[in-house]
Amino acid sequence: MGKLNQNGFTLLETLVAVIVLSISIVSIMQLFSANLKALPASELHSNAVFHARAKMEEILLLDAVVPGINSGSFDDIFSWTVSITKDQKIDAAIFNLFRIDLKILWNNGDKKKSYLVSTLTSRLK
Repeated sequence: MGKLNQNGFTLLETLVAVIVLSISIVSIMQLFSANLKALPASELHSNAVFHARAKMEEILLLDAVVPGINSGSFDDIFSWTVSITKDQKIDAAIFNLFRIDLKILWNNGDKKKSYLVSTLTSRLK
C-alpha cells in the first residue's frame, strides 16, 4: 500500500487558525478602545493631583496657619476646598499641630469627581 502525502494544512486546520486569529484581533481592538475612552478621565485626574500639590505647597508655605474652612477655584474646571483644624492630641504647650484636608473638585461629564489630600503640620508657639 502507498503512503498518503500530507504536505500542507487541511481545510479544518485552516478554519480553526483563522477563527483563533479573528478572536484575538477583536479582543486586542476592544482593549485599545477601552484605553482610548479612559484617557480623558486619566488626564483630568492627573491635573487634579497637580492642582492639589500646588495648593498644598502654597498653604504649607504660609507664615501662619489659621483654623477654618476656605475655598476657591483655579483658572480651569477645578475648584478646591480646604479645612484646617487644630489637633489637640499632642502636647499643645510646645506645638500647634494642625490637620489640613484639601479637596480638589471637578465635573467629568455628569459625574462629580474629587481628590482628597490630608496632612499634618506644626508651628512652634
